[in-house]
Amino acid sequence: MTIHDVAKKANVSISTVSRVINNKHNVREQTKSKVIDAIKELRFFPNAAARSLIYNKTYNLALVISDIANPSYSDLIKGVQFIANQDKYAVFLFDAEEKAEKELNILDMLFEKRIDGIMIAAPRVSNRKLIEFANRKIPMVLYNRGSKNKDLFSIMINDSSGAFRAVSYLIELGHRRIGFITGPIRSESCHAKYKGYKDALKRYGLDFDGKLVAIGDATPKSGFKAMEKLLLLERPPTAVFVYDDYSAFGVYECIYKKGMQIPGDISVIGSDDVFYARFLNPPLTTLNIPYYKIGTRLARTIIRFLKGTKQMKRKIFINPELKIRGSTTRPS
Repeated sequence: MTIHDVAKKANVSISTVSRVINNKHNVREQTKSKVIDAIKELRFFPNAAARSLIYNKTYNLALVISDIANPSYSDLIKGVQFIANQDKYAVFLFDAEEKAEKELNILDMLFEKRIDGIMIAAPRVSNRKLIEFANRKIPMVLYNRGSKNKDLFSIMINDSSGAFRAVSYLIELGHRRIGFITGPIRSESCHAKYKGYKDALKRYGLDFDGKLVAIGDATPKSGFKAMEKLLLLERPPTAVFVYDDYSAFGVYECIYKKGMQIPGDISVIGSDDVFYARFLNPPLTTLNIPYYKIGTRLARTIIRFLKGTKQMKRKIFINPELKIRGSTTRPS
């Protein structure tokens, strides 16, 4: 069946059928009902490939994430999918596996394909490269990237403020030696959390000790190794602020393998508040980041671009909330 058959069945023009298919508003309800009935009766399915050639739109979006194994991305993906489905967009998911080269290859490949818009939730590619991609005229929205560049549209987490709040809470509990396990060093989020960590120490008159900072990579394995390094110090920390909950899984494992207890021997704070955080033993104190909401905002922003709707703000900031659970207490 073709659009001509539908037009003949409904006794309308081909252009009227086209307007109904594309959900245009300049069609009377009675006429629209006739067209829809004809489509159903004839079991007509519009050819998406042909429509993309006619209107120069594919109704395909790409979402690039840094690690599909990281549970923090599940809600973000759901949020993107929910909004995209409402506007009849398909979402293609790409996993960069925390590798800058792979992230770069994915973006190069996407700009060669027919894709309407790209959402990037991966930390590795430099801002310089992102500007180059943005200049290729395919709409692009970032999650937690490009904070210092006015030319990039981003949904940003106020990571510096969140880290300051988390570390301040540990200090107020009485901790004086507080470790920090980082995420990917090239990540803007990591630098922002590092700043918040140092600002909290300074605010409470505590000296910064570089030995208490251990390099992680946003994985349980790196969290385990970083925690192991901190516990080998002559004066190990009594509390640790971890870049993300996914790394904190490895931190928990390391502490328990050393025969220590959380929070009795060492307090732990994470960041993300992934679904599993509340089921750890003890439940993890962490910074809550509303990933589902972020996903919906990413999708809404990119679709506004595609519809030609003016976007007032290039940066949208979201403040994380500290969720206090059983993994933190006063130092023994």
